[in-house]
Amino acid sequence: MRRKPHPIRNLFLVVAAALALVATVGAWRTFTVDGDEAVAQMDAPERDYLKRLGRLDRGMSREEVEAVLGPASSWTGLGADEEGAWLEVPGAPLARITVYIDHGAASRVRWMKMGHFTYRFDLPPRSELISED
Repeated sequence: MRRKPHPIRNLFLVVAAALALVATVGAWRTFTVDGDEAVAQMDAPERDYLKRLGRLDRGMSREEVEAVLGPASSWTGLGADEEGAWLEVPGAPLARITVYIDHGAASRVRWMKMGHFTYRFDLPPRSELISED
């Protein structure tokens, strides 16, 4: 004997399938839009913040990074390495900027805005250490 489908259960299944689809599309966009495409997705306040990230150099200490970006939301120690997270990005809800500090020196940055883009870059060498030939 077959049971009749329950309307609440069917509604729950439809809602769950829709949420799974939205989450999948958001994750796909987050991880596939990067580089120049990510910059094209940014609005004016995000591009201004990107200029601030451009003031970071490879080899900066934790304190120097915070002097440029402001205090981090959190720091996570990973042995000799650290990750600083900034969750308060102007004009970018659901965004997180992570600065990686390897053995006391900043080395790379990842900016992830859920459903929009992931922008990663290695920090350039410190300006004062570049010698002119």
